[in-house]
Amino acid sequence: MCYCRLTRQTFTHTLSRLGASVGFLQKRTATPEQLLRALDILEIERNRFLERLRLFERRRSKRKIGGARSPKATEFSELFKPEWFTIHTHIESDHDA
Repeated sequence: MCYCRLTRQTFTHTLSRLGASVGFLQKRTATPEQLLRALDILEIERNRFLERLRLFERRRSKRKIGGARSPKATEFSELFKPEWFTIHTHIESDHDA
């Protein structure tokens, strides 16, 4: 699934946030190294979000068993809170070696 659709973030916002974290303002001005670092950050964020989604699913399953068929709006707002987007600008990766 597309990362932006999965996290409900726009492509432009995601690109700007990642670009700012690794030092480029537009994708046309990024170096290959910057793009690889941005990809590393994106992968970490995606994995963290998928873990949040799995936790959400487990909670929803328990609530469904308890009779709550529809999720509360607060459950969705908690899942998609922007605070979970944590930028790590000093990621060590195979690309840096």
